[in-house]
Amino acid sequence: MTPAKSFLWPKGEGETWLLNPPLRYVVPSDQQVEVQDYLEAWSELKTSANYRQLTPGCVLGGKKVLIERHRDRGIGDLLFMTGPLHYLQHFSAHAVKIYFHASTDKGLVLHGNPHLHNEMPLAGPVLYDTLPLYNYHWFVDAATEYDEEADQLNVYDSLYLQLGIDYAQVPVQFKRPVMKSYSADHRRRTDLFSMLYHEQRGDWRGAPYWVVAPTTLSSLRVANYGTWLTVINSLAEVANVIVVGQANNSLLPVAGLSFN
Repeated sequence: MTPAKSFLWPKGEGETWLLNPPLRYVVPSDQQVEVQDYLEAWSELKTSANYRQLTPGCVLGGKKVLIERHRDRGIGDLLFMTGPLHYLQHFSAHAVKIYFHASTDKGLVLHGNPHLHNEMPLAGPVLYDTLPLYNYHWFVDAATEYDEEADQLNVYDSLYLQLGIDYAQVPVQFKRPVMKSYSADHRRRTDLFSMLYHEQRGDWRGAPYWVVAPTTLSSLRVANYGTWLTVINSLAEVANVIVVGQANNSLLPVAGLSFN
């Protein structure tokens, strides 16, 4: 898209873009309605001269690949992307340079990711005229975020299918998330242990524990209350359990369980 005039576009927590003509930007088509009053022109990326789709036939050794997933997606969707990033690095014998655009807040989960160039995501909008700086591009389409079918593909298989890869042949180690922790994360973990000590009178620092998040926005991912209690009780037989989410006093007690 090309702006007809300069304008500010809020893009999330603490992030606002200043878009200026005559520069051209790459953004998802479903966001056109948000900025249509500021646009001079809008065209389809996949038919443009500067676009080179990443496919299984691409030789990746020594090449640069630009990847972006919809900025409005959550942290979990960025973590799902780390599986294919790992696969691309493995497939290229770790000789491909991957550049990944993400929002400044949610993109923190990708900091230190060993599969990204300089182990950091890029911030800000994608400029159309910078596309020739990369050998290949992958602007990720919707994976499973709009699907509610019982037999739908999981997120990883859906992502590999977009690349034209036989997802059934992809080893399971490339269908796992990767995240690096930092000193700030360790401090928050210490705060958690301190809270648990005062509330549960137990020292969890040297003990294994499970973290369970039973609530979700997707009805397809929601188990009923009885099922979650059964799962949590079973887990609590072998280790402590932390349940993340909202709870009230009507919940049945579970041994070795902490609600947060």
